[in-house]
Amino acid sequence: MRVLAVFLFVFFAHAWAEPQIRVLLDNHAGAATVQMTGPHNTYLNGNFWYAGAGPDSRQVQAVAGTIYFDGSQVGHDLRLEPSDGLFYWNGFYYHGSILFIADLDQLLVINLIDVEDYIKGVVPLEMKADWEGEALKAQAVAARTYVLAHLDPAAPYDLCATEGCQRYEGYSAENPKSNQAVDDTKGVVVMYQGAYAETYYHADSGGLIASSEEVWGGNLAYLPAHEDVSHSSPHTSWNVSLDASQMTASMNAIGKSVGTVTALRVNKLSATGRVTEVAIEGTGGSSKLSGTTLRQFLKAWGVKSTKFTMLANLKMQGSGYGHGVGMSQYGANAMAKSGYEFTQILGFYYPYTEIHRLGYAVAGTQ
Repeated sequence: MRVLAVFLFVFFAHAWAEPQIRVLLDNHAGAATVQMTGPHNTYLNGNFWYAGAGPDSRQVQAVAGTIYFDGSQVGHDLRLEPSDGLFYWNGFYYHGSILFIADLDQLLVINLIDVEDYIKGVVPLEMKADWEGEALKAQAVAARTYVLAHLDPAAPYDLCATEGCQRYEGYSAENPKSNQAVDDTKGVVVMYQGAYAETYYHADSGGLIASSEEVWGGNLAYLPAHEDVSHSSPHTSWNVSLDASQMTASMNAIGKSVGTVTALRVNKLSATGRVTEVAIEGTGGSSKLSGTTLRQFLKAWGVKSTKFTMLANLKMQGSGYGHGVGMSQYGANAMAKSGYEFTQILGFYYPYTEIHRLGYAVAGTQ
């Protein structure tokens, strides 16, 4: 197996305080119920308000920029912090504390949580927990680096809990095997020239890793196009028949009506054979799609990746799943099965980077 990389494995001993991150769980309209599983402290507008002695269930609502707590107007933001246990929100249990911020008549529901506990609620959703341990470790490091690279103190929260950021379902999603991978890599991150790397990942590259430049336009040296390792997956080859009525509605929604859609034509391909521009043809004309709009529409239409060819007007055959940039998860698992360690997996998918363990003194290079 050819493993690319100018890859340095460096452990730094400088002090590192594990940060808390803010994950948007929900943007909720109307009254909602939050459940605390044990003793907890309540903070109002940033200040301590009262201590709850045991399990509790309360109603919260935002009206005109103000939070109502069990029907009483209390302020702009309210935080419940379990001192022993978890909180329950919208079907899932979470570590950390829950913060409600009134945004007009919407509640921003935010989980404040230590980064390592957060990662434990991400990894088994982004990668199957019964996969190889070294692949799970690589996923844990990629997920940890991703969140640390996207902290935004100026915003009300750092990232969301959906696949638009990283899928996250808190304590309810945790699995012993993936938890072990997180613990085994605690504090380990991928860095490039002193900053956290953009550790993008996807399910399956379809055989060729895409560069960041060809997909998003930003040329990052550690996200180049290259051949992936040999692997198989449920996404190795797929076929899709597009729904003309769905496509027609999508085009109408963005003001690019072409009448009833009759065909999709490929106009342009990237260096790795991914579709970058198409023409949508219909009974009333033709219109081009590219960039973010194209990728969003294809996903909504049931297309797994932009690595496809047309078999007929609305029938396509493709390979891979996801944007194709960075780490291929099925590829990572194949490498792990072949005996590669997580550091080597990361070195293959993020060449020219360094691995740091923040706050830990472990000597060695690779």
